[in-house]
Amino acid sequence: MKMKINPTNLRKPLQQYEIGMVGLGVMGRNLLRQEAENRHIRGAADIKEFISLLRKPRAVMMLVPAGPPVDSVINDLLAHLQPGDLIIDAGNSYFKDTDVRLRNLAAKGIQFLGVGASGGEEGARHVPGALRAIHAETIKGMRSFDLRVEEEGEKLRELGGANRFGRLNPLTVAAQMRVEVVRLDRIVGLSEGSKAQLLEQDPDSWSAGALPLPGSRYVVVLNPVHSETRRRASLMEELSHIHLYHKPCRLVNSGGVVFRNWNGPDEKQAYAEAAAALLPKRILTGARTLRRSLGEVARFHKVSAALVRYRANVLSVLFPSRE
Repeated sequence: MKMKINPTNLRKPLQQYEIGMVGLGVMGRNLLRQEAENRHIRGAADIKEFISLLRKPRAVMMLVPAGPPVDSVINDLLAHLQPGDLIIDAGNSYFKDTDVRLRNLAAKGIQFLGVGASGGEEGARHVPGALRAIHAETIKGMRSFDLRVEEEGEKLRELGGANRFGRLNPLTVAAQMRVEVVRLDRIVGLSEGSKAQLLEQDPDSWSAGALPLPGSRYVVVLNPVHSETRRRASLMEELSHIHLYHKPCRLVNSGGVVFRNWNGPDEKQAYAEAAAALLPKRILTGARTLRRSLGEVARFHKVSAALVRYRANVLSVLFPSRE
């Protein structure tokens, strides 16, 4: 799609701009009109110039119609963004679409937030500092979330008795949390048909699941078909759900079709906490100082290269490009 772009100066006119806006519909146009009354704003001839005008780490707010236009703008932006940059979707996107975009962009090191700005034409035009308030609250929320993730990850490492730079054993964490861990193929009484469905016909549809037991205890069922690195990460993610007091997913029967409900924000939080426990920032910065490659870190800590890359992107830690 053709993009109308207009970076908004929230600092001084001669400095690089703090935030850029894509989308000059009713909301975007009126937000910029309000900003223009008190601050200098500037347009860009093309997306390359638009991105070059933004201060690093860059922040781009989109106010475009929900659905394919959002994905189209994201794809246009990706060629010019770097790990650590932020995309804010201030439209009214469907939350499941937001969850998919969040995971896809996190793998590339791009931060993504769906904030759903509301208030309509009048709010955008007349509420003082609306654009700056959206941006400020977004950044504040992100920093608060990141800090909580790191703190909770450290608590799990303490439970597991891992030293500062050592490898965390999720099974030790589970034992300390009184969580029983079982492989699905060793569950007594499970029908052969269920085993075949979960382990042979559709093994990639699930990784692990936490089930509550009497006495405030839990059991985590692991998929034995998956690799050791994936099982370790999946177990840590389930332990994070329990540690964060998330409600377990439920099986829902709708017209004879059984499906599992899914909570996007909980999944994001648990994955982030599990990754932080397995790879705290000091491990990544220490590995970088020692000139260890991303692959070496993954092998030593028995996690996937994708998880190391995710943490490196979140923390803006650059590894030598040997792998």
